[in-house]
Formats: sequence, C-alpha cells, structure tokens
Amino acid sequence: MKKQNIVKKLLALTDYNAETKRHFLKLGNMNDPMYESLKDFIYEHDEIGVDNAYMFTAYGLEILDGILAYTDNEDAIQDQISEQADSYTPIYYYEIGEWLKDNVTLVDDVKEELGTSGDTYKDTQTAYFITLERVTNELYQLVKELE
Repeated sequence: MKKQNIVKKLLALTDYNAETKRHFLKLGNMNDPMYESLKDFIYEHDEIGVDNAYMFTAYGLEILDGILAYTDNEDAIQDQISEQADSYTPIYYYEIGEWLKDNVTLVDDVKEELGTSGDTYKDTQTAYFITLERVTNELYQLVKELE
C-alpha cells in the first residue's frame, strides 16, 4: 500500500471534538490492525501528555498527508516535515500561553535539552515545534513500517 494511502487510513481513524477541544481515536475500528498501531503509537508518546499525544499525532498525520501528496523523496519529506511543523507552531501570545499552562514540564525538558532563549514565549514555541517535528518523524517511520 502506498504511504499516502496509509496516512489517509490512519487520519480517518482520528477525530476532533470542538466542544472539548480534544483529539481522539474513533471507536468502532478496534479490530483494524492500523487502529492498533496508531493506538500503540499514541500510548508510547504519553510522556508528552495524553492530550498532546493525540493532538500531535493528528497534526503529524495531516502534515504527512499534505507532503506525501506531492513527493516521495526522502530528503524533501524531511525538509517539509520541519517546515510544516513550523507552520503549525502557534504565533499568538494567547495561544502560546494556553499551551504553556498545560505543558510547563515539556517546555522545561526542551529548555534543558537545547538551552533557553531567555524568552518564555520563544521557549514554548520551540518546545511545541520540536515535539511536533519529532512526533511527525516518528509517525513517518510508522507509515514506512506499515507499507
């Protein structure tokens, strides 16, 4: 199966509740091996927080869906993952602050790993970007395994 078709199938297993502002896996697909793979992937990433694991997985699949529609070149895919992760990173102080309030530990972990800019908002954006980029790259590896 083509990578883009795999991504589309995985993406179809996800959903978003606008009222609760949460991403989730659709029920009723539990016997699907792709459902199991995606569920396992999300559970393996619960160290970033369950809500983040679902959200970044959904965003990562959206990113991969867009990229794989245009290229299958590995270098281009890697470049586009970084570029698209950057475009998903919040730029408004309110959005950054909203994400920060639930993710202080994650931001601190990234600051410890990469150093701090001295600006809380920039550090939060960096943590968001790095986390989304890593999750998307790991999703891409999962897609290649499922191929």
